[in-house]
Amino acid sequence: MDQVPTVTRLAVVSDVHMREAERESIEGELRATVERFEAFDPHHAFVLGDLIEDETAALDREHVEAVYGIFEDAPFPTTFLLGNHDVENLSRAALAEALGGQPRFGHVEVDGRDVLYLDSSAPRLPGARGEVGEAGLAFLRERLPAVEDALLFVHHPIGYYDIRENPWFGEFPERAFLGDRLELLELLADTSAVRATFGGHIHETRATTFRGIDHAVVNAFSKELPDVPLTGTRAEVVVGSDIEVDVYERDRRVESFVLG
Repeated sequence: MDQVPTVTRLAVVSDVHMREAERESIEGELRATVERFEAFDPHHAFVLGDLIEDETAALDREHVEAVYGIFEDAPFPTTFLLGNHDVENLSRAALAEALGGQPRFGHVEVDGRDVLYLDSSAPRLPGARGEVGEAGLAFLRERLPAVEDALLFVHHPIGYYDIRENPWFGEFPERAFLGDRLELLELLADTSAVRATFGGHIHETRATTFRGIDHAVVNAFSKELPDVPLTGTRAEVVVGSDIEVDVYERDRRVESFVLG
């Protein structure tokens, strides 16, 4: 009898933007999202950066801990990436402490599948720009030979998307994409180790194939548009022979697509 291929289920949220003005509604929706994920029964969850909307160091620390605490109570493990807002008022050391000591770059084996994640927060750069830097590239050079069909998670997008109509970045595309994505893509081109990448940051859900790799970005959980404070966006990713992605706003499925 043929063996049934196993699938790996990943839960994804990006750009929570926890902030004082909307804290109660964001916390409530985030708890509801964790409950919805429980029905999906993921092997692992990933929160793809911009956990907070930078306000003050004290509030930012409180808000990071609030996001972490909601997922800490979930019946599945969660990995947190950093985004540009997270490092405006807090050091990476303070963020690592608030997030349970998680490293900036990591390799997680999820149900036997390789998942890599990188910190693109780049506090030395102004505005919303990001990069993984030489430390991130060095981490990949070391790990890529040891992984196969891996997924790669980064806050800033690695693929190319036409964002001319994007209200956040349409006029400033240099702030939308990973600053050193060319160097990262050239590194990935030397190996077939990475199957697809996932990001956030641009407050849209999109999928593309770029430089021979499939890429996707997940819309913001909150602050999708200046006049939309909360969407409750989440993605449920099923990895098997294909990568099936269903994106929801609360209980409503808004997009579905398949990556190779």
